[in-house]
Amino acid sequence: MIEKAAKQAGKAAANAMFDVGKNAGKGFLTGIVSQKKQIEAAMKDIANALVAQIKKSLKIKSPSQIFAEIGAFTMSGLEHGIAEAAPTMLARAARVAGQLTKAFTPKPVATLTPGMVGGHYGNQTVVNVTNNYPQAEPTSKTVNKGLQYASVLGLA
Repeated sequence: MIEKAAKQAGKAAANAMFDVGKNAGKGFLTGIVSQKKQIEAAMKDIANALVAQIKKSLKIKSPSQIFAEIGAFTMSGLEHGIAEAAPTMLARAARVAGQLTKAFTPKPVATLTPGMVGGHYGNQTVVNVTNNYPQAEPTSKTVNKGLQYASVLGLA
């Protein structure tokens, strides 16, 4: 009997607490909905304060002073890296330039005709130079190149 009454009292208390919780939730929701405009205004104030604090912390004043500083450091770092690598890169470029010069320098093609006896040349040696890069008229550069070839052959 006491046991039965205790079970009934517990069941009634549980149901009552359920109803209280349900009604509390409804009341809470109704209260929030009734305060919608005030909540939106508070959220807007919080968002504006957040943006203002971020701008202040990052020193943003169109343009951002922090990002300007980061940009300057970035360029300074790039300059430093180039300066450190320059000697190695210049040496490598010089090697490549030398290899390219060697690969593209035409080899002299000369035909030596000693004597030319019977001609008005007497005992002089005649050098025929083939110009692999013909031009409309000789320039000091091509004339100098021809003299260099003759010098290499021991004729100048």
